[in-house]
Amino acid sequence: TREEVKTIADWCNERYLGFYLEANSGIYCNDYMLEQGPATMVKYAQGKGASLEDAKSSADSFIDTFIHVQGEDMYRDDVNKISFILSSYQDHLDSKEAFPTLEARLICLCLNVVHIMLRWVMVGLKLNMRLII
Repeated sequence: TREEVKTIADWCNERYLGFYLEANSGIYCNDYMLEQGPATMVKYAQGKGASLEDAKSSADSFIDTFIHVQGEDMYRDDVNKISFILSSYQDHLDSKEAFPTLEARLICLCLNVVHIMLRWVMVGLKLNMRLII
């Protein structure tokens, strides 16, 4: 719901965490995602075996699909998934406390990734969470 998206978006923004919303109408991101996303996505792709060049190209292409919005424009009611970057494992623990109805699944991709990508899939009123480190 729009209220769930608002709660999560505000939580992320208060902590300066980059995130994007996958909605029926497009992919929307905040300021922090534009700053933190490319490096995180490059590390993620390299952890899956991509070369640095391919990882940068892939990250740039993905970031280019984002619609940058701020404030209440971020609060949408057509969101299917929210992905965001955590700066520490403590952020993950804090998110579990802030959103106790989320289901967390930890997937370790590579240990040298500085940021953690957290993905919440919104299914009706239920939120599922996937943590990628």
